[in-house]
Amino acid sequence: MRGVWRELALEAFVSLKLQGRRSLLALLGVMIGSASIVALLSFSHIARAEVMRRFEALGADTVQLVSDPTGQQWMDHRLFSRQFSEEQDIRVAVPLSVTRDSVGANGQAESASIVATTQDGFEWLSPGMAAGRGLASGDGCNGAAVLGSALAKTLGAGVGDVVFIGGYGYRAVGLLAPADPMGVLPVSPDEAVLIGLG
Repeated sequence: MRGVWRELALEAFVSLKLQGRRSLLALLGVMIGSASIVALLSFSHIARAEVMRRFEALGADTVQLVSDPTGQQWMDHRLFSRQFSEEQDIRVAVPLSVTRDSVGANGQAESASIVATTQDGFEWLSPGMAAGRGLASGDGCNGAAVLGSALAKTLGAGVGDVVFIGGYGYRAVGLLAPADPMGVLPVSPDEAVLIGLG
């Protein structure tokens, strides 16, 4: 048996020696072809992942329910969260209360979106933190605020500064990182102030 393997190896070696260039070119062609297929599959996978990320960022899987604008019918956020948390197909249900008002700090004032939400709502809406911390479950009524990146830059405000929203003072506990534009959000996080829903 050992003699057969030796003979086969010797025959292969002699064949390679006799047809050296041709064998080398064939081997090189196989390597280039395999590398091209692997690269093509990798590029298509990366492109697909990027397209899916951008598609999801548009909010194609997001549904907005808007309450009566006259304020006569108001859904309590605890009832809202409890009702939708029982649905298996719903990943997260978050209440948002959105208005627009004057926001001031350090002698500067700017009209901005004010978003009141829960901790879950903050995590869904937030692009991440540039400094400080986000809204926590205890931030319902303690005057904590998180500023969007563009608004903080306009006001020259940072973590720890007092920010006035409609005449009421809030403490800036965090600054949001710049956000990618998302199609279905009711506000741009970059130009908003986020406060606790309470």
